[in-house]
Amino acid sequence: MKSPTPLRIAFYVGYYASGDGIGRVLERQIAALEKLDWAAPVEIRIFCEETDFSDPRIHRQHKLKRLLADPFFKQADLHVYAFGWHYKMFDTVRIASRRSRSFVFFHGITPEAWSPHPKGSRKSFEQKRNLLFADRVGVASPFARDDLLAFGVSPERVTILPLPLFVRPAHAPVKQTGGPVELLHVARLSPNKGAVDLLKALDAVSRRGTSFHLTIVSGVNGATPSVLEEVRHLMKEPSLAGRVDHVDHIDDDKLLSAFYEKADAIVLPSYHDAYCLPVLEAFAHGCHVIAYDSTNLPHVTNGFGTLVSTGNVEGLSQAVDRFVREMEKARRDGDDARITTDSGPVPLAAHRQRIEAYANGFSEAVFEDQFLDEVRTLLAARPGQGRLLARMKRLLESGWKKA
Repeated sequence: MKSPTPLRIAFYVGYYASGDGIGRVLERQIAALEKLDWAAPVEIRIFCEETDFSDPRIHRQHKLKRLLADPFFKQADLHVYAFGWHYKMFDTVRIASRRSRSFVFFHGITPEAWSPHPKGSRKSFEQKRNLLFADRVGVASPFARDDLLAFGVSPERVTILPLPLFVRPAHAPVKQTGGPVELLHVARLSPNKGAVDLLKALDAVSRRGTSFHLTIVSGVNGATPSVLEEVRHLMKEPSLAGRVDHVDHIDDDKLLSAFYEKADAIVLPSYHDAYCLPVLEAFAHGCHVIAYDSTNLPHVTNGFGTLVSTGNVEGLSQAVDRFVREMEKARRDGDDARITTDSGPVPLAAHRQRIEAYANGFSEAVFEDQFLDEVRTLLAARPGQGRLLARMKRLLESGWKKA
């Protein structure tokens, strides 16, 4: 009996790196495919420009001509692209969509005004038009979906696939009951993430006599120099000296989890976030979230956080000050003391239970199942696609069962 023809799936990404958000999403997509029993063998090829992974399926590719001539590109049944930053291979979406089927996971693009690399943002927005040629486009959030609809991508081709948590607590979070209230900021030191606004707000909180401690977790190597310089300057202010620590980027999820567990709240005065995974990571560890009301933050906080008008540093200061005082009262009076949220005052113990349950709904299993649904939809035959999609239809009819 003749063995079935392999189903070939090609992945494309500019920088495929361990610990990187885009790389982690791609890992989960590949893991989903590997967990299934297919009616035909599946061959996977990962095309990227740079990587720190060692995997025989990875092929570094910098030349479009070479990619277009590659037999796997020509024969692939499905092309899966990651896009959030410009890279040459993303320009092949138009060709791939004509030959077979294509799926793009759109991670969002930081606007030029907020980007640490304005030229790169401009190039990325130029490539954004390729999304119009993809068969399906996945996004992580309602904000990103609305952005695509306004851009001209038809609604029936856009689907929301919320990203899963990557940093989870190893055990039930245990918060400290003494010492200053612990605040956390996990984000790049770039113009859009609001670290300067945060420190200016905390300067005002400190001058009111409120006690706190802030830990900033952010890589120096990826920082915008002007933002890094201003952050370091503000940290030396008498009102903040000794109250703010800066920890360089952490690659170990367990270490980052320890910072979340120690924190009472994470403060994210971001001007632009297409998703903002630290919100969910904080919730999973029982941390309250104080943030600006920009972009996707109202969606991802889901009424559980405390949102402040974007750019309102004084409002941010007042929100942090109120939270710190409420936490101090909760430590004295017990978990029945209330924390102010966008849904109203909530007993601290109940608040932590709700946010942890909400965050735990963003699982890898759910994300993988949703991605596989997209794969099945794409590989289902449609009229006029000839022998290629007819073969896909036969594979579908023969049954793809979960392992």
